[in-house]
Amino acid sequence: MGSAGTEIAVYRTAFNASRQPWQPRGVGIGYVLAHELAHVMQGVGRHSESGILKAQWSSDDFEEMIFHKLAFTNFDVELIHQV
Repeated sequence: MGSAGTEIAVYRTAFNASRQPWQPRGVGIGYVLAHELAHVMQGVGRHSESGILKAQWSSDDFEEMIFHKLAFTNFDVELIHQV
């Protein structure tokens, strides 16, 4: 049985390098998975200037994650719904 598709690989060591000491475990990895799944759902390899699909998150972004305020941009949502 053959299959064609996209594969997502998330390496914990890569994420831990940017983990803030005050960040609870599990919050960041959820955003990493949402980020990578959005790439697959959008079908294009692009990043946004802000939000979940930002190429590199800042300490402010990590703080927003804690309070569940980091979100997809409206454009990212539109791309996801077009598929």
